[in-house]
Amino acid sequence: MERDELKFFADLLEQKERELEEDLSRFEVSLEVEEREQDMSGVVYSQDHPADKASILFERERMLSARKEMADNLREIKHALWKIRERPEAFGRCERCGAEIDRERLKVKPWARFCLSCKKRLEGSA
Repeated sequence: MERDELKFFADLLEQKERELEEDLSRFEVSLEVEEREQDMSGVVYSQDHPADKASILFERERMLSARKEMADNLREIKHALWKIRERPEAFGRCERCGAEIDRERLKVKPWARFCLSCKKRLEGSA
């Protein structure tokens, strides 16, 4: 990949990295505030009622899942930036088969580690 393309993708990744770090920070603060408000106001829902308990657990699981997805994406972005800086010849190449990852795919998801063909195979085996 040419130097100007690497710079283009590094810029995209750095912008997405900043956005995700800010989003994660805001997310953590909102989780803390929500927990504090529940502690201060007492029990908002009847924890003994199965529907209330299920609702609380579902919402908590949804928030934790969203946080995990953001953290996973951030980790992948940091890995892609590391490749650009330390192993530029590896950026944009599938980590499974070594083929070039389509540029349009990289423009949408510059932290992609696999070509579409390998990604589909990996998801099919999961």
